[in-house]
Amino acid sequence: MGISSVASGIMQSMITGDVHLEDLPASQSDLFLYGNVFNGNTTVKLLSNNQLIQGFFQPDIFNGSATFESLGNGQLHLAYLAPVYFNGSVYLKSTTALSFTDTVNFGGSSDAEFDHSGPSSVIIPRLRINKAAGTALAILDTITVSQKMEFLSGVINASASPLRFGLNASHEGASAVSHVVGKVLKEGGSAFTFPLGNYNTLNTVSITEASTDKNLFGAQYLQRDPSIDGYSANLFQQVPNNPIQRVSRCEYWIVDRISGIGNAGLIFSFNQRACPAAWAVI
Repeated sequence: MGISSVASGIMQSMITGDVHLEDLPASQSDLFLYGNVFNGNTTVKLLSNNQLIQGFFQPDIFNGSATFESLGNGQLHLAYLAPVYFNGSVYLKSTTALSFTDTVNFGGSSDAEFDHSGPSSVIIPRLRINKAAGTALAILDTITVSQKMEFLSGVINASASPLRFGLNASHEGASAVSHVVGKVLKEGGSAFTFPLGNYNTLNTVSITEASTDKNLFGAQYLQRDPSIDGYSANLFQQVPNNPIQRVSRCEYWIVDRISGIGNAGLIFSFNQRACPAAWAVI
């Protein structure tokens, strides 16, 4: 199915084939999408200087890939007043404003990716991942969660670009089947547990409350011998009366204070499933 040069959009429809939707460059009307189920791949291009408003009080479900582009000075507003459900890959391109207002749900039964090109940051208030177990959403541009992230099933692959949590953002539901593989950033100074893992295990690291809110911390979990990456697993032996007795040869975390001056303590988890006995200690 192909649709082009329409003035108002698509509302409350069940669509089987692929969709290519464009507005008119000289259009004076905003472009609306709401209450639809798109079962093919969907491409929406905003050629005018108006707004694309997706999710106007009613959610849309995209079961194929979804591409949204603003090629003029128009603005993209997604999940505007209702959640949006993406069950395939998502590609965004905007030269001006890009916004999300409601919950963004990533689902589907296969691996997918999220990418964005443009000057605006991707800030999503509420993000939920509920993909089939064993599948991943790869984020190719940084996503900032400003309120809450829900982990239900499937993982976020943040190897290419980090998943960032805003100053007051939180998360819930992280487990062995749903977490972040790659790098997670956290703004502020409140205590926070980084929901990290390696596809099949949950391997968190937590920071305690820092002395100031003006910080940016980052953390990453790697399931391999730290010496492969140039870190020594033997330095602790050079410290007299060191309470550390063993260093893992199968995993390690990188935790950085990227900016700020606040000090925070660290609490590491241990998951026996992630470390076979032959690799566990030196």
